[in-house]
Amino acid sequence: MSAAPPLLPQQSVEDYLNRPVLSGGKVVNGTQGMTIGQLEDDILQGGKFILFAWNFSMVIVSFRRSSPLTYVRSGDWSGPKALLWSAPSFVLGWWGFPWGVIFTISSLWQNSMGGKDVTAVVLRALVGPQRAEGILARAPKRSADPVLWLLRLACLAIPTAIVWLLVSAAESHRQ
Repeated sequence: MSAAPPLLPQQSVEDYLNRPVLSGGKVVNGTQGMTIGQLEDDILQGGKFILFAWNFSMVIVSFRRSSPLTYVRSGDWSGPKALLWSAPSFVLGWWGFPWGVIFTISSLWQNSMGGKDVTAVVLRALVGPQRAEGILARAPKRSADPVLWLLRLACLAIPTAIVWLLVSAAESHRQ
């Protein structure tokens, strides 16, 4: 186990907290104009980092991917972003068997739950594990927004409709 990094002088901490939020040298989507200090404050009010799932299929091959890292600010809903990343799956995901159907349902369900919350991992990488744990311990849990409930209903309706169509086709074929 390695020793803890030395403490930074106060000026260095302030300089660090005034930096923009970067991932791979680019500003993280949703954090434009924010510093790391402002990000910490926003996470304490409910902001979070999310990955959304999407997939596409081409008859015999299916691919499942994640969106770029996205930050949803405390006053924003993640539902519209979830719908945006679910659209390719709705249109292009079903066409591979069996994985296209499995990946599509899985992607839609993950997005309907608000995406994959990776706030803890990102925050640990940005500010260190101890500071991140302190922030996360005080951060509130977010409730799902209405758009996510609509996406959840769609996730339940689609398999139900597929089963209904298969049963109807089987009954009409039997007659």
